[in-house]
Amino acid sequence: MRLVEREFGYRKGSPVMIIRPAEQYDRRYYDAVTGRRYRRRYFIKLDDLWKYSDTHNDLFDSFIANKVLQICQLFNIPAPTGKREFVPLMSSISDTIMDGIDDLVKMAPYQAGHDDQEMVIDRRPASDRPDISVGMMNS
Repeated sequence: MRLVEREFGYRKGSPVMIIRPAEQYDRRYYDAVTGRRYRRRYFIKLDDLWKYSDTHNDLFDSFIANKVLQICQLFNIPAPTGKREFVPLMSSISDTIMDGIDDLVKMAPYQAGHDDQEMVIDRRPASDRPDISVGMMNS
């Protein structure tokens, strides 16, 4: 069973991979300020793909474990604390990301007038966004 799904789009004119919760974790949130409904999403920019490579990132293991925990927190997916339970969860989420890397690299550049460069922007106010650290975990 997949915990997250991916799609592709543009953010500020650059190609991005969008990680969103699978159906069972997909909760729509209501923004009281704007009155809009929104979904939580996690963006991976083309410029940051090197971080998802064990060849180019010396801290890949701790980096990917940290990202999995961030994604779980963002999507309210219960993250197990035991190693046996955490490994399948990490594998499921990281496989979804890794399987989409080639598609992100092959995406056509943003075309003015054709693509909506703001089509995947999360418009929630900063006060409603989760406070998630983006640093790497110490191993």
